[in-house]
Amino acid sequence: YTTISEAATSGDVVDMLHDFYDGCASAVWDRDGIVNKFIGDAVLAIFNFPIMREDHVRQAVIAALDIQQRCSQRKRLVVGGASVGVGIGIHTGPASIGEVGMAYKDFTIIGSVVNTASRIQGAAKAGEVLVSKEVYELVADLFPNSESRVCQLKGIEQPLTLYHLMSRSEAAGGHK
Repeated sequence: YTTISEAATSGDVVDMLHDFYDGCASAVWDRDGIVNKFIGDAVLAIFNFPIMREDHVRQAVIAALDIQQRCSQRKRLVVGGASVGVGIGIHTGPASIGEVGMAYKDFTIIGSVVNTASRIQGAAKAGEVLVSKEVYELVADLFPNSESRVCQLKGIEQPLTLYHLMSRSEAAGGHK
């Protein structure tokens, strides 16, 4: 994203971000999640709030794979001949949701689960959906042959085992 935004016109970058945000938001909303924030070229999505679902982790994973599929098909995510690669990180656990701040109120989600998800996303390469062990345990039946790797993530004391989830066509050796 940074390289493209340096080389492209601001109008092209804005068009690309509109397309990216729309695709991400649609995929999240289709699975009963909400988009909490757009942060530069990142999206913070929440599942299991306000719509509570027992299968919210599965829904988050399906949304992530959908986002990857949508991004691979979007022409606007190619600027100046270079495409924007999307890495997605997913973690699950308890968090606090509500307004933060006194003079300026911001509705957001906070907690170690959010920080960990952000770090997992940072470790994801373009085209990857990386998930924590806690997430993988809940979706392993859908992705029995997922590759794992141990990563030391910034600010997290212990290394984490992360799993790369692939769509069926990727797992079969096809293109996204």
